[in-house]
Parts: sequence; C-alpha cells; structure tokens
Amino acid sequence: MLSRAVIPFSPRGKLRPLALAYTHPSSPIAACGAIGLTLWLIGAYAAPVQAAPAPIASDEKSEDTENLPKLTLNPDILEQLIAAEIAAQRGYGGFALQQYLSLALRTRDPRLAKRAAELAYRQRDLDQSLQAAQLWSELAPKSVPAQRSVLELQIASGRLEEARPNLQKWLQVHKKIPLAEREGLAAELQQSLVNAPNRGQAYALFESLLRPYEQSEKIQLTLARAAMQANNTSAALVHAQKALKLNPESANAIVGLSQLASEPAQSIRLLRDFLTRYPQHPDQEAIRQTLVRQYIEQKEWEAAEVNLRQLQQQKPNDLDTLLLLARVLLQKNAFSEAESLLARYVQNGDEKANSTKPGRELDIVYLTLGQLREEAQDVAAAIQWYERVQGASQRATALARSAKLLRDKQGMAVAQQYLQQRRAQNPADDARLRLLESSLLREAKRHNEAFTLLNDALSEHEQNPDYLYEYALSAEKIGRLDILETQLRRVIALQPNDARAYNALGYSLADRNLRLPESLTLIQQALRLQPNDPMIIDSLGWVYFRMGQLEQAETYLRQAYAGLPDAEIAAHLGEVLWLRGQREQAQQIWREGQQREADNTVLQETLQRYLGTRPATP
Repeated sequence: MLSRAVIPFSPRGKLRPLALAYTHPSSPIAACGAIGLTLWLIGAYAAPVQAAPAPIASDEKSEDTENLPKLTLNPDILEQLIAAEIAAQRGYGGFALQQYLSLALRTRDPRLAKRAAELAYRQRDLDQSLQAAQLWSELAPKSVPAQRSVLELQIASGRLEEARPNLQKWLQVHKKIPLAEREGLAAELQQSLVNAPNRGQAYALFESLLRPYEQSEKIQLTLARAAMQANNTSAALVHAQKALKLNPESANAIVGLSQLASEPAQSIRLLRDFLTRYPQHPDQEAIRQTLVRQYIEQKEWEAAEVNLRQLQQQKPNDLDTLLLLARVLLQKNAFSEAESLLARYVQNGDEKANSTKPGRELDIVYLTLGQLREEAQDVAAAIQWYERVQGASQRATALARSAKLLRDKQGMAVAQQYLQQRRAQNPADDARLRLLESSLLREAKRHNEAFTLLNDALSEHEQNPDYLYEYALSAEKIGRLDILETQLRRVIALQPNDARAYNALGYSLADRNLRLPESLTLIQQALRLQPNDPMIIDSLGWVYFRMGQLEQAETYLRQAYAGLPDAEIAAHLGEVLWLRGQREQAQQIWREGQQREADNTVLQETLQRYLGTRPATP
C-alpha cells in the first residue's frame, strides 16, 4: 500500500508577509522579497555592477539542462508532488518543504531542490534553505544561481569561514581575468554582505580577499561601501582617500569623501575645490548638484542659488534643477520666480509622458503652487492646483486647504457644497470628506450639524477607527457622553494600539470625575503606546488632579506645558498652581494661554471659576 502524503488541514491564521534580508533584486533566492540598503554612494555615482543572475523562478537558461535526470512521474511521485505544491499554496510551508526535500533526494532532480530552497527561505529557515541550496548546487554543479544561493545563504547565516572558498571562487581570485570583470564581481558581492549577522567580520573577510587588488580605484570604493555597511567609518574614509589618490579625477571618490567628511564645511570644501580643479569634468553637473544639496542642508541659500543658476544655464529645463532652485527661492521669499519655476517643472514633467518623477514629488509641487495662489488671493487657481493632487496623504491636505479656502473667502455653505460634490464624485472618499466637513462645522461651533453628518453614515464606516474616533468626539460636543464612551471602546477593540482612543476615554472619565482608577489605567496605557506625548501627559496630570494628588498633577502638567504650551494645558496647570497657593504663577500661565487662544472654552471656564472673568462670547 502506498504511503500517502497527507496535507494538514488544521486551522491556521493569516500569514504575515516576510521582510526578507536579501538586498540585491536579482539574488537567486530573492523571489520572496527584499529590503533596500542605505548606502553612502547612490544614484549617478553607484559603482558599476555586473548583471546578476535572474531570480530563481525565471532562471531556467542557467541550469544544466543537458544533465537533468529523466524523471518518470509515477503515481507515487506525482501524488507527493501535488500534495507538496497544494500545501505550499495553502500556507503549510514546513510540510511542503519536507516533501520537496524528500522528492529532491529521491529523484536527484535539481529543480525540486531549488523549489525546496525557495520554500525554506520563505519560512526564514536559513539552515534548511542552505541545506536545500547545497543539494541544488550538488545536483546542478554548473548552475551559477545555485552557487550564488549557497554563498549568500552562508553569509546570511554567519558561516563566513565556510563561505570563504565560495567567495574566492566567486571573485575568481585564483584566475587571471580582466580587472574590470573582477571589479564588477566585487561590487555585486558587496551588496550581499549587508545580510551577514556580523558585518564587521564580513567586511574584514571581504577586505582580506580583495587586498591583492588594492591598486584599483573601484575596488577601494567597493571596500568603502562594505566598511560603511559595517559602521566602520574610519576604514571607509581610508578606502575613499585611496580611491581618490589612485584617480584624482574620480567623481565616485570625491562624492564618497564628501559624505564621509566629519564636518559639513569640510564636505562643501572638498566638492567646491574639485569643481574648481576640474571645471570641465564630465560629471561636473552631478557633482554640483551634490554640492547644492550640501548648501541647502546648511541653509546657505545664496551659495546654493549661485550653483543652481550655473546648472540651469547648462540645462534650462532639467527637472531636478528647477525643483531645487524653486525651493531655494521660496526660502528667500522670491515667490514670483519660484512659482514660475514650479510651473515650468510641471509643464516639462507633463510633456515627458513617461516621466520618472515620483507622484509624491509632483503632488508636493501642486500643493506649493496652490499655496502660492492662495497668497495671491486667487482662489480658483489655487483650487485648480489642489485638484491635481493624487497621493492619499497629500490629497487629504489638498482637499482640506480647498475647503478652508472656500469657507474663508466664500462662506461655509460654498465649502460644504464643494465637499458634498466631491463625495458624490468619489464615493470611496466618503469617510475622509465627511470628517473634513465635520471639522469645519466644529470650528464654527455647529456641533449638532457635525454630529448629524457623521451619524448619517455611521453604518457605512463602522469598521473605520478614524471615523469612529471623530464621531465620538462630535458626540462629546453635544453632551452625548454615552456615545463617546461606546465609540471609543469600539475604536480600542478595532485598533488595540490606538493611543489617542485610550487617552480620550481616560480623559473624558477624569474630566467628569468618574471611575478615576479606570481613567488612570487608560491614560497610562495611552502613554505606554505613545510616550512623551504632551496631550497624554496633560491627561495624566489631570487625572491625578481629580484624585487629589496635586503634587504629582503639577509635575506632569508642567512637563506637558513645556512640550506643548497650548491654552487647555495652561488652564489645567494654572488651576493646579492656584490650588497649591502659587496664584501669581497661575495667573501668568493663564495669561500666556489667553495670548495663544483667547476663546478656548476650557480656559474661559477656568478663569470664570477662579477669577470671575466673564467668558468671551463665541
């Protein structure tokens, strides 16, 4: 009787996506995902990298197809293969892995070993992934991807001494090959070292293997990157200096040195002197852009503008130059020219149908142009720019600015009509647009309308924590504290790490002098989730005040006021100081609060209680 491979059908949770460690997008095992590197040398100055092997899933040409075993899919093998693949598709990776390893050993087919390596890698099981990759390499000895997988997995699992022979083989240290080829191999391999558990040891091994080629500028730059990955700045600096000495005209080396400089002034001087020595350098534009960014970081606007004007003369419609120059001019309050440059940026970006400019960058330009038109009191043009914004977070900002602009210039009714039209046009944005409209209504003290607006669509957004949170706050404004508490508890149920919900619920209880121990627990949980938040610290001080612990209350309220000196915190701190006999200081704090927000309701009520001051009429 055949031994059947049974797929486990026990209940399982949702699988979380893996954050896998390979950084080279074409690493043989990288089909399962990758995370990016932060390198000190990027963009135009990236060292040349040879084309790496394609990912496992698509790398069929590199396999030793002539020597593949003739696999007969008898019923037993076919059943096991189908069971393994179904298990893999359904998320039972461990079971699938064992089946594929068993099949690979049984059939000696490298394709099955490769599949086992993929499955083990998805499970973050480096040991089994390495075992499968070694079997794959053994069964397909001419497969470059198999060899590369073994090497990368040895590095990632910290087996550096085991990796040494494979590193030597990959770098072909015992062969006479063109230097350019070896430089490319080294640059490609360097990116894998970031996965080593001990990057310092990985760098040391890498450096020892490349020491015979230390007279190569590109090898020195590759070693500099490896040293930076290991947080060995001093070694990186030495390598970059050697690279520049080997080739004084190296753009890679001068940019690397500038980024490793201990002081911004030194970085600027290195780049500026290089451009003075080599004014016709083929990479002078890119180097000057690097210099400009250094000036901008140091807020040296005049120097940045001078260099950007030079770049603009060379390429009048270069998008990066237009954007940087506009940014500098905005800092110098040269709004008219900045607006003109941004408009050119948009025009040139639109003309390039396949522009590589990211959408977020364009959205920020649209927002800036809209704000400039706002300053010019051109409402229609401002809204036209805001309407072009597409990204979710920037779109929310654009809608808010449009609505507030219409409210301020043409009245609340026009602003509401605008938002209602957008709701009709974009049903997917209904929650966001209702929240925006409700905030405008609350600012106008039209609390009943704000509550009704959110209540009308509550059933459609009952799983949206942001919507429920705002609905709860709108309920509090009309005295529906039962709804406030119910909805905040729903937010916590939906989003257990939502600090604002714990804080709002805890504060509402403290403010009503109800269930103070529970209030304290809720606020402390909020502070654990979001430490150092002044508003939560204010709530903590307020609950201690309600509990009669005035000394602790003062400590926390002073801390909150130092972090966020707003009117409501001023009201709370002043009240505690007053009751502790520090009345002159209390009045000073209240005066500061009035200067910031004279019509704050909490502050007005506090002043009325203690000073008999008549509250301002809304």
